[in-house]
Amino acid sequence: MQALDMLSPEMKDKLLSELNQVAAAGLERVLASREERYLNAGEAAQYLKISPAIFIRLRKEGYFKPILYPGMVYPRYDRKDLDEFVEQSKVSG
Repeated sequence: MQALDMLSPEMKDKLLSELNQVAAAGLERVLASREERYLNAGEAAQYLKISPAIFIRLRKEGYFKPILYPGMVYPRYDRKDLDEFVEQSKVSG
């Protein structure tokens, strides 16, 4: 007989509920830790809620400084720079 078989249905439900809460909290921590400061072009466009084509055009016009470290194939973009762009683009009213 397994240990779970010895539990009442109410205790099994409570245990399952607690395990789900622990798993959900762990998943949230993992997802939050994966949020990177540096984004690729597609992620940066998505972050700004613009199309990749518009992001590329703005990059070519000098609005974003690409970051390319030795060994990196594709440039990255700093979230702080993207946030600054949004702030500077706001129309005061």
